[in-house]
Amino acid sequence: MGAIRVLRSGTTLLLIMILLSVVGAVAASNTVPFTRLDEDSFPITANDLKPSGCSSLNLSNIVIGGNGTNGNDLILGSAGDDDLSGGNGADCIVGGGGNDNLNGGQKGNDILLGGEGDDSLKGGQDTDICNGGPGTDSGHPSCETKIDIEKLNPP
Repeated sequence: MGAIRVLRSGTTLLLIMILLSVVGAVAASNTVPFTRLDEDSFPITANDLKPSGCSSLNLSNIVIGGNGTNGNDLILGSAGDDDLSGGNGADCIVGGGGNDNLNGGQKGNDILLGGEGDDSLKGGQDTDICNGGPGTDSGHPSCETKIDIEKLNPP
């Protein structure tokens, strides 16, 4: 009888320990610490995204492909061939890859960055910087400063 009593006590003790372990494991797996990561946000502006070649410009708009606005724009091309034109502001026009046609637009001191490919760059009425980048690039006389321009287009 003494052996049965010891066996019952041991079994009861073992069941209590298993029950406490299960309760502790369930409670531990449901604990989620408090964080505030989802409450942190800040806007990304055109000045945050502009390349270093356009560091002298204070840009206000981001335009993906196509034509710029009357404000100071960051106009971004794609990896393919693009036709990009600035508006009346001081624009940073980035062609990207491909054979691009970049036009500074009517007014504003623009910076045109051709990038990879054979690009054609044309400034505007004010003082414009045209940087063709890698490839065989052509520039218009309206580009007052020409960098990596191999050919000069007629006016």
